[in-house]
Amino acid sequence: MKDVFGVDLAIGDIVAFNPPRYKGLITGKVVAFTTKMVRVEYAQSGEYGTTVCYPFDTARRSGPAPAVSGVDPEILAKLPNLG
Repeated sequence: MKDVFGVDLAIGDIVAFNPPRYKGLITGKVVAFTTKMVRVEYAQSGEYGTTVCYPFDTARRSGPAPAVSGVDPEILAKLPNLG
């Protein structure tokens, strides 16, 4: 599957996407694929969750993940590529 820029996505990739019930982009980690969608894990506002989104609604990160502030370290431990 390819992201909005045509870059191939793989499990473990960090992507920017628009999570449910939130306006704006956050980062998450690709954890699985369905036949047409991508499953993404994310930590937002002290909560941890997973969601599915279309691959063309994601943008793969090409560099190291930045430090994340304002999120409980226990939640970030569940997403080692974001911490």
